[in-house]
Amino acid sequence: MAPGYLNVGMGITYRPNDDLTVTLRPTNARWTFVLDKGLQLAGNYGLKSDGDSSLLQFGFLGTAMYKLKIMEDIHLTNTASVFSNYLDRPDRLVLAYGAILNLKVNKYISSNITLDLLYDHNQIEKTQLKQTLGIGFAYTLDNGVKRSERKDSQWWIKNKSDTYLKITALQN
Repeated sequence: MAPGYLNVGMGITYRPNDDLTVTLRPTNARWTFVLDKGLQLAGNYGLKSDGDSSLLQFGFLGTAMYKLKIMEDIHLTNTASVFSNYLDRPDRLVLAYGAILNLKVNKYISSNITLDLLYDHNQIEKTQLKQTLGIGFAYTLDNGVKRSERKDSQWWIKNKSDTYLKITALQN
């Protein structure tokens, strides 16, 4: 894994509706993991010396997510984040943006188009771009019985009095 990230922090989340979420973490630890020995060189991914496999940073993390229904069966999810390291060059921001366009063609076929932009001065001082296209096929096996009507799949819904009556009936 080169690199892998883990963020742990405390902050506040504002969610006025299901389509918008904003999280601000003024205290956030950000670990960068570089498990590939060939990439564990000083300067790569912000590593301080050759052979280091992780970098710990402490700072501010802000994230936002916005979902948009463009039209029936077409949805766009936008995510953005910014991180500033309090301990080393807080003016150098790590910026990330992601977009996922979900397209449902019919009940069997769907597609996802993703776009990811990243600027992290610890990796390379250029904006990185990644895009993917995914096509999915789905088919539901129908045995004629709806899951909600199957009594054997609802054992956990039974109330305690039914169970008590069954136990006492077995004891008599």
